[in-house]
Amino acid sequence: MFSKNNPYQMDFAKIFGNAKDIVSLKMDIMKLIAGKKNLLQEVVMLTFLSSFAAALGRYLFPVSVGDLVLYRPEPLDVVWQTIGGVVISLIILYVMGAISEHLFKTKVKMESFVWVMGYASILGFLQIIPALGIVAGIWSLVVLWKFMSEIGGMKAMPFVGFLLLSALIVFIIPNVFSVLGLGSFMALGY
Repeated sequence: MFSKNNPYQMDFAKIFGNAKDIVSLKMDIMKLIAGKKNLLQEVVMLTFLSSFAAALGRYLFPVSVGDLVLYRPEPLDVVWQTIGGVVISLIILYVMGAISEHLFKTKVKMESFVWVMGYASILGFLQIIPALGIVAGIWSLVVLWKFMSEIGGMKAMPFVGFLLLSALIVFIIPNVFSVLGLGSFMALGY
């Protein structure tokens, strides 16, 4: 998704337009993005922005009970949570892509999974208001189902197994980081 005039300049309008179309469940755009060769820069940018929105949301709307603030990240924590969110999100996308391709034998290649669901991470922008994180999470599952069923050819029961296995791994990875003392990195970008 680079500019025609300069191959090193990203076409942000096209990237955000395609991301919006993916979360609007436009299958032709999902197929287009899934068929691209290398969109890692765009996926990193989108996961960075959504991770930053989530971290900023936690800063702007701290966890509180009445007037008592229980947790508000420091500005440096926002930076670390953003970086950690990108790293963890990419690890999770690649792991889920590998599970999809190699264990469940779908028509979706690992990179295609990363590209499409990475573009869908634009939903993480909703987390600027933390209460909307649940909406982003639920809609991400809808996008994932449409992508895996219509492009990947996955049926309902294998999809449930895919979600359960992925969730098991998704919970193991962050807990390993947490045990290693990297708990502040737990700002997932969706």
